[in-house]
Amino acid sequence: MGLGGPEPVSSCVRYERAITLSGLSKPYGLPGLRVGWLATQDAEALAKLRQMKDYVTICGSAPSEVLAIIALRHREALLQRAQATTICNRELLRAFCAEFSGLFEWADEPCEGLTRFVVLRGWAAKMGSQGFADWCVQEASCVLVPSDCFEFPDPPAVRFGIGRTNFEEALERLRSRLRLVGSSDGPTALAQ
Repeated sequence: MGLGGPEPVSSCVRYERAITLSGLSKPYGLPGLRVGWLATQDAEALAKLRQMKDYVTICGSAPSEVLAIIALRHREALLQRAQATTICNRELLRAFCAEFSGLFEWADEPCEGLTRFVVLRGWAAKMGSQGFADWCVQEASCVLVPSDCFEFPDPPAVRFGIGRTNFEEALERLRSRLRLVGSSDGPTALAQ
């Protein structure tokens, strides 16, 4: 079961040189376990990846592996929980972008994942994605990932993680700070 629809077809099924990487962090809501996997039809790439893994990691954490097995046995419930959280948070983010339309542009595009890019407008765009992301950390204790990290500099955007259960609380901290600053003047209004 995917997040919001039927199970996506892995790229490695469609293309023999593709590598599909997944894990329990985002879709299952278990980032602390640090358990994941990859799949590929490319035997040469797989051999190189195995060798690299053996070089940097002797073995995974036994307690994490046991917890991962338990999680996979309950995958339907975990995936349904993550899906419900993500759908709710996506709607919260959509309303947030509408409320601050001078600063954020919501794009109605297919989005099934646990993250969402939002294009910056107004003073937020003038700061650039890294500048605005830094401002969010300093002023609202909210971590957004700047699009620069993904070699996606133009237009400036930030990535919201919408799979978190405390998303509404974090969004409210950002909302409160943005209301103080205002949508037209930006952070310079606070310095005066």
